[in-house]
Amino acid sequence: MKYNHIIFLPRNDFYWVCYSDLSQLDNCKLFRDIKTRSPFFSFLSRIHHSQKINNLIDLPFKSIWYKSFYDISFPKKRPLCFTFFVGILEPQWKRKFIEFLRKKYPTAKFVGYYTDLVNAPHRIVLNKPEAISSLFDELINYDREDAVKYGMSYYPTTFSNVVKSEACGKKKDVYFLGKAKDRFEKIISVFNQLTSSGLKCDFYLVDVPEEKRILKEGLHYIKYMSYEDNLNHIQNSRCILELMQSGAVGYTIRTWESIQFDKCLITDNLGLFNTEYYDNRYVSFINQEIVDVDYIKNYKRFNNPLKTKIRPKGFLSFIENLLTKEQNT
Repeated sequence: MKYNHIIFLPRNDFYWVCYSDLSQLDNCKLFRDIKTRSPFFSFLSRIHHSQKINNLIDLPFKSIWYKSFYDISFPKKRPLCFTFFVGILEPQWKRKFIEFLRKKYPTAKFVGYYTDLVNAPHRIVLNKPEAISSLFDELINYDREDAVKYGMSYYPTTFSNVVKSEACGKKKDVYFLGKAKDRFEKIISVFNQLTSSGLKCDFYLVDVPEEKRILKEGLHYIKYMSYEDNLNHIQNSRCILELMQSGAVGYTIRTWESIQFDKCLITDNLGLFNTEYYDNRYVSFINQEIVDVDYIKNYKRFNNPLKTKIRPKGFLSFIENLLTKEQNT
């Protein structure tokens, strides 16, 4: 590879799992968010950068922490490439950190990666790519249509070679985990179809208001689930349910999980059909909210041959090819 890569991931466990293969490379360092390496100074830094405090008074000298945020020594000297998962950059001081790096390493390359829709409801600044485009040499989007819409390069999320033994506990037919968002009625409709056909469901819905909840066996309402627990539920299930959020058509983590752990994928993402990741041996489409129950009942587990296609090392190769094209134009 041509570059030494420094990648700043969100704090979420699943990003660390999905990209963990890269930590084994001698030309790549992974960091969880932007924070100082010392626990004590991390505490002081959080106070200094507190959004609540800085909304009242903009505290000066935040840049004093920047040198403690990273260690970028590598065994072999190569050009540097910093990649930031854009979701961590809502606070202004984190964008200032990139400005600091650009001044310190004027020959380095900077890449921003959207792993959620640009116009997702939780975005405040980042729903306007032009607000951060000057910080980066390249912007990449995980969703194909979003990439076209906003003029970005496209590369889907990835999944590392995670090995899990079969979890203990009761086996279920279909597992779902996700925020209800605008999908609550669709989730319940699919749940009812599955359970009325005798299939055992294990559904975990995040942040559903009390007044909206429907109480049935197999429906669980939660605030949070660790990614380790999520992997245990996957191992205890024959099939994974994927229901796309409105406006999204790209690959999701559910697709990669089904490939990595040899599970059946039940999905309403019809855009998967004409891609290299579709295989009728493990994908069952939901069309107009109708589930193919017989497919699920007859599903036979097999060693999915697509595993090598979803590894994160391909993401680094893609970035390097982008930067090479940029230099040649």
